[in-house]
Amino acid sequence: MTRPSWPWPCLCKLTGKFARKSGNKRLNSCQVRYISPFKKDFVLKACLYLCEDLPIQYKVKNFTKPNLQIIEKNWDTIKRSLEATVRLILRFRFDSKNIVAQLALLPIAFYLLKKGAPNFHISSEREDVAIQVAIRKWFIFSTLKGAFGGSSDTTLTRLRELLKKCGSNATFPADELYKSLGIEPSLTEEEIEHFLEYQYGKHYTGLVLALLYPDRNWMGGELHQDHIFPQAEFNKTNLKKRGYEEALIDKYRSCFNKIPNLELLPRGENRSKGGKSYSDWLEDRSLDYRDRHMIPDLPDYGLDHFLDFFEERKSLMTEKLKEL
Repeated sequence: MTRPSWPWPCLCKLTGKFARKSGNKRLNSCQVRYISPFKKDFVLKACLYLCEDLPIQYKVKNFTKPNLQIIEKNWDTIKRSLEATVRLILRFRFDSKNIVAQLALLPIAFYLLKKGAPNFHISSEREDVAIQVAIRKWFIFSTLKGAFGGSSDTTLTRLRELLKKCGSNATFPADELYKSLGIEPSLTEEEIEHFLEYQYGKHYTGLVLALLYPDRNWMGGELHQDHIFPQAEFNKTNLKKRGYEEALIDKYRSCFNKIPNLELLPRGENRSKGGKSYSDWLEDRSLDYRDRHMIPDLPDYGLDHFLDFFEERKSLMTEKLKEL
């Protein structure tokens, strides 16, 4: 029999007591569509973090009987705060595929706990909308810039201290949080160049695309990463049939999976696009589509002009990211 890992005593203490009270393991209760259930170690850390006077280090010694009693007393509030955070993150169209650093959710959950607004994610009040935008941007930047690597407990403790002063009417203190993390809410040219190299389906790719689609129409359904020029066209055999030399084939194949050839499309629109050539599909698109997806104005959108498209769209994306 495999020996249990060291957090096991914590799990036994928590799940045993809560299961008897609720008839199921409450630690698994934060399950929402698109996001896998939080792992128990994350919820245990959240229990410590969201009880503001408890130490946040994820160690057995911090799950003493008095501390467990505090967690039990505050469990409903902890659970509501985590669920509110998940609903907000879902509204931002993030999911288990692009939530790279779950720890970045904890300061958001603590802020929502202090705010005491479980339906904050659907509020259309002007001040709440501004806060939602600020939280979304902070979550993306703090994740992209790796703010929760290294000494994450020290980082999280500092952020919790800053957030303790927040009340029900407090705005999200993004500037203070950025300063505490030692990051800027903007991107350097070097960072932009690096981020635009990210490839289809990777965790950080979704975050960069989220920055490039900052509009607040977050509840329009699931978004898919789509290859603008269909990936089937970049089959090596297909490219050889077009008479391309080896060096050009290598260039095409090194570019087609990168962000300048990616867009975010609603699931239905992505399915209807399918594997159509881009030049054919673009004929039925509106000017709004071209603006929203940063499509450069070119005389020809055939595959022979893919590299022109790639470089022009990369330039448009670079300028947009500079403006953040």
